[in-house]
Parts: sequence; C-alpha cells; structure tokens
Amino acid sequence: MLGAIIGDILGNGYDFGLTIPKYEEVQKKYDELFKTGIEINPRVREIFTDDTVMTVAVGKALSQTFDKPAEEIKLCLRYNMQMFGRSHITAGYGTLFSNWLISQKPEPYESIGNGSAMRVSSVGWLANNLNEVDIYARLTAEVTHNSEEGIKGAQAIASAIFLARNGSKKEAIKKYIEKEYGYDLSKSVEEYRSADIMKRDALCETAVVQAMAAFLESENFEDAVIKAVTIGGDTDTIAAITGSIAEAYYGIDEKAKELVLTYLPDDLKRGINDYTYIVMYRRNERKKAYDKIFDDIKYFKERIKEDTGRPIPMFMFNQPEMSEEVERLINIAHLPEITDKAYIDTLDLHNIEMDSDLYRENAADSGAYLLRAMLTSIVRQEIFNPGAVDKCVDDGTVYVLLEEMKKKKVYR
Repeated sequence: MLGAIIGDILGNGYDFGLTIPKYEEVQKKYDELFKTGIEINPRVREIFTDDTVMTVAVGKALSQTFDKPAEEIKLCLRYNMQMFGRSHITAGYGTLFSNWLISQKPEPYESIGNGSAMRVSSVGWLANNLNEVDIYARLTAEVTHNSEEGIKGAQAIASAIFLARNGSKKEAIKKYIEKEYGYDLSKSVEEYRSADIMKRDALCETAVVQAMAAFLESENFEDAVIKAVTIGGDTDTIAAITGSIAEAYYGIDEKAKELVLTYLPDDLKRGINDYTYIVMYRRNERKKAYDKIFDDIKYFKERIKEDTGRPIPMFMFNQPEMSEEVERLINIAHLPEITDKAYIDTLDLHNIEMDSDLYRENAADSGAYLLRAMLTSIVRQEIFNPGAVDKCVDDGTVYVLLEEMKKKKVYR
C-alpha cells in the first residue's frame, strides 16, 4: 500500500488548485520527499491525508479478517476506519464521511465519491484470484460507498492492482477494466489536464479514469505519480490510486519506501506492519503449494518426447494410469492459491487461444496470472478428456510453464 501513500503525500497541497501543477514542479517535490527526505515540523499539519489513513485502516481490517464471513469483515472495516479516522480527524475528510466517522451507528450512505477506489489497494495484494478481488473490493466499498459507482470503482482499481502484481501487460489491464467495468480509458493525461479547471470533481468514475490514464502513460513508478498530480483536480486521491497500481506494476525504489515511512505516525506504521505480515503469510502459503510441483520439474523435463504426434484425447471412457507426479500436479493445480476459475476469460484477455503449442510459444512473455490460466486450462481438460495432462507433459508444455512460473516467482 506504500504506492498509494506516496501518491497521496505527493498530491497533497495541489488538490483543486486554480492552476495545473507543472511536471517539473511536482518532480522537485518528489525528489525532496522520496529521494533526499525532509524533516517534518511537529507543529505542521500531517503531510498525508485521509487517503493514507483509510488505506491503512482497510489494510489493517483485512489483515484481521480475510477469509472470514462478509459481515465480520464489514464490522472490522467499520471499526478500523472509525478508529484510525478519529485518531487523525484533521486529515481532510468530506462532510458526509466525517459524519460517518463520528456516528455511533455508522451506516452506508450510497456515496459515489472516489473514497472507495483510493482505499482499496490492499485487496489487490491479498486476493488469490479476480473473483476474490471483486468480492473483497465490494465489501470495502459497501460500508460507506454502497452505490453502483462506488463499488465498481473499488473493484476496478483492485483488479488493476491484482493484474499488475501478477505480471499482466498494460494493454491487458486496460482491456479488462474497460470490458468488465465499462470505463472509457481512451483519453490521455493531456486531455484531462486541458479540461475546464472549474469543473473538476471528486467522483469515483473521474478518479478511476484519470488515475488509469496516468498509469497507462507512465514509464516508471515515479513518472506515474507525478503525471497523476499534473492532471489537477483531486490530486492527492488521483495520485494515490495511480500509485497503488504503479507499485504493483513497477515496484518502488527502496529509498522511497524507507522515506515514506518516516512521514507517518506510529499507529499508521503499526497498521502497515500488521497488513504486510498477512500479505507475506499468504504469499508463503502460495509458495508452499507451488514448491510441491516445482520439486517435480526435473521429472517433467525428463518426460518430454521429441514428437508425441497425438492430439489431446477426446472423451475417453477409461482413465489412463497416471504417475505420482502427474496426480500431484493435477491436485495442487486445483488449489485456490493456484487455479484460475476464469481461465477462459484470462486467456481471451491476453489474446491466447487454448492450445498447448501457443502456451509454449508465449510462456516467456506471459505474466503470472496468464501462466496460471494456461496451467488451469490443462488440468481442467483432464476432467472431460482423460490423458490431456499426459499429452501436455509429453510435448513439454507442463515443463515450460512450471519453469516460467518458478523463474517469475508467481506466488508473489
């Protein structure tokens, strides 16, 4: 979630100004904050905003309740959002959200504002698949932003983070957000920058499309958040959303990670630590599952035949005898940490047909989620076409996919 926090801090102070910030000006601020570092006067108001506070609050809540029932998750979200929010009551909340923060019975108020999209970054890192992304992003939105726009915005940004984290290319991310959530991502940063400055708003849809434009046109993390700020309008939130996606896609310089934490109070740092622990725990659980099949890579390499000369079998009535390694592959590949239930859609998203020859040809250029979809398609075919996995073992497809998965550390 540090990408969102960096974007928030960088964009703070420019929001809804009467002039559009210049790239060079924002670059200078980025360098001071995240390359050299500055000392914060304790009497000065916090340099982060509500975007940082709520991002940490949501991450903390999910770290406590991920995989728990929906109502338990929502209860924990409300508790942490109010707790952190009241501790940082001057962080710059909107009127309706401020009322929600201090309410004894906080109820959702159908907000269509951008708050649901700016605080959702933790979902993109905790989820195992896009189905989980949609479920948990919805929950984080519904405690306040229970409108269609509020929910959709949170789901879209969490999905972009998940895909970016799993190695999808920008074009595939753009295609998914447009197809699944109906956003028009055709406009450029310059077009948003040139729009009437007096008509800027803090709506969820506005923040999503502007943040996506900054990310899609960026060259690296730093460039992404700076471009986001130069759009103008609700700069801290646009940059926070952009930073959350750019972190997953590019990573963040270690110096910037170190410096951003120095600008945060202890309670927010503890929240980040708690969330990070759970992210790493879930990553380790995924790694354990993958390691079991990675241990068999040598076996799958030795099984390759120069020319199998046979297509994937169709509707065989008798299950062929499987080796221990193939059975293990099939069983583990069906675990939620590895499988992609929407593998057909994932293949289509990346313009790959369901064909083992194409899998081998494209494996080196494929990100983690596409590789998972390829492997899932192979083991799922076994259900209807016994022998399908053996065929893909013999022609080297399984070996190639597992090698790429191991090389790219798909469990991250």
